[in-house]
Amino acid sequence: MNLTASEQKALNRIGIAGFRGVRASGQAKKPWLAEFTHKGKTYYGGCYESAREAAIAYDNLVIKVVGDKAITNKKLGLFEENEIEKTDLSDYLLEIAGEFISYLDKRKSKTGKFLEFSKAKLRKKNIT
Repeated sequence: MNLTASEQKALNRIGIAGFRGVRASGQAKKPWLAEFTHKGKTYYGGCYESAREAAIAYDNLVIKVVGDKAITNKKLGLFEENEIEKTDLSDYLLEIAGEFISYLDKRKSKTGKFLEFSKAKLRKKNIT
């Protein structure tokens, strides 16, 4: 792999996460944070359960802000060609909604009965 001087310098500065733009977030549930600074402004890509997820988020964010010339984890060879998948926010929100509804479905109401939801409506929206 032929790297430019700036890409080689970026590769040499990778921290304990093993990816560019990823650092520890300090949270127990989602310990990895994607972020970078460009022209004095810091951009946050969110917190993730794995360093790999944070690295993918970093790559997507830095390409949106800087463009195709951005130094990404993929360009540095830290991902296989088919590993990077663009995540869609609506898919993520549907996943969270499904988990929340699953949680509520198992909770007891004040009367002692389990809460029930119209699963037919949820299936139409592809939440469950």
